[in-house]
Amino acid sequence: MSGSCCFKGHIHTGEPKGTTIKLAGTETYFAEAEKFDGRALLFLSDAFGLELVNNKLLVDSFAKQANLNVYMPDQFNGNPAPISALQGVPFDFMAWGKSFSKEACYDNNVKFANELKEKHGVTKLAVIGYCWGGFSTLMIGATDIANAVAVAHPSRLDFPGDIERIKKPCLFLCAEVDHQFPLENVEKSKEILKDRPEGHKFVQYPGTNHGFAVRFNGDDEVAAKAAEDAFQQAIQFFNKHL
Repeated sequence: MSGSCCFKGHIHTGEPKGTTIKLAGTETYFAEAEKFDGRALLFLSDAFGLELVNNKLLVDSFAKQANLNVYMPDQFNGNPAPISALQGVPFDFMAWGKSFSKEACYDNNVKFANELKEKHGVTKLAVIGYCWGGFSTLMIGATDIANAVAVAHPSRLDFPGDIERIKKPCLFLCAEVDHQFPLENVEKSKEILKDRPEGHKFVQYPGTNHGFAVRFNGDDEVAAKAAEDAFQQAIQFFNKHL
């Protein structure tokens, strides 16, 4: 499980507008829709979780622009990858990652999603996963928990199994350079899903690297435009399927 690309990127500036709540026993960053209509988004973050302001700003933007209640649970039990890793401080990603099995992460995210539907008035649910959050998102896409799912440069995939098992509409936001979901696997995924009726969509972004949709450099015009387009693509996809 290589982690070099997972710890590259830029920290953004901005003041989060949401709140931190406890939900399903999990610390959760929550941004509320202007007018909640039963639709919600489960936001499964990269390895930096609630500590990275970029993630919170994205949650806020989805709530505002898509009119969704958006929930970002702490997938790491208070122990996300340190922000200092983005600043060049050495960090043993392999050792850290072994503390979180895919199965346990998935089970926790399913528990969280079910509580949203059972106790918080959610009637239609989308899930989006960035990097680390991608594998759980695709696994949820193989169930009836969500109405639609989306992934941006997903990591830790069981390939091709996670693709073959998808049965809900899925949006793939793909980097050009991505050791976790390389272009070869993107093309194979297209082939696997091309005749499926669910309505899957692939969007590829030339000139981008793993992590661009969250940790892009604002001074890099190509990456910044790609990140904004990925965000808008997700909103359009969820509006179509929720």
